[in-house]
Amino acid sequence: HILILSDPNGSAHVGWAEMYDGRFIPALKTALEEDDDENGGIQQIVRCAMKTVVAACEVPCAARLFRYLGLEALKRFKHWAETKAWTKHQWVSDEVLGWVDSAFQWMQQTPAFASLEAMSEDQMEIPFNARLEVRRPCELLREPCRTSRVETRLGKGQTL
Repeated sequence: HILILSDPNGSAHVGWAEMYDGRFIPALKTALEEDDDENGGIQQIVRCAMKTVVAACEVPCAARLFRYLGLEALKRFKHWAETKAWTKHQWVSDEVLGWVDSAFQWMQQTPAFASLEAMSEDQMEIPFNARLEVRRPCELLREPCRTSRVETRLGKGQTL
């Protein structure tokens, strides 16, 4: 989502494809094919991405993370959305800019952090059970820290 919001004109399709492994949700695929924005459906991708971001920011932990990783991207996106001709429909622009303002409000209710490590210090640990499938090769670190030792490497398609 940060990639899409950082550069909607250049990264909307690429960012969406990366998130969904090259697939589009059928309803979004139809919306893109029938879109009248003359920008290849950017308005639909932007609407979906921003709606997801604002919904996630209602959760304090997600708002913290987005504030740390995506605040500058959201500021640039707001400027883009206010100044570029990305949709023919005022209601679409108003809706998206309303979500941007809501996301800023949610983020302002969370403290700013200097690092990812500091962000998680006061978070309660809650166990959960899940089965995860690796979509891209990655490394699991021993601690939630960029300088942490690599615990293991995972390949695409592995199940955890």
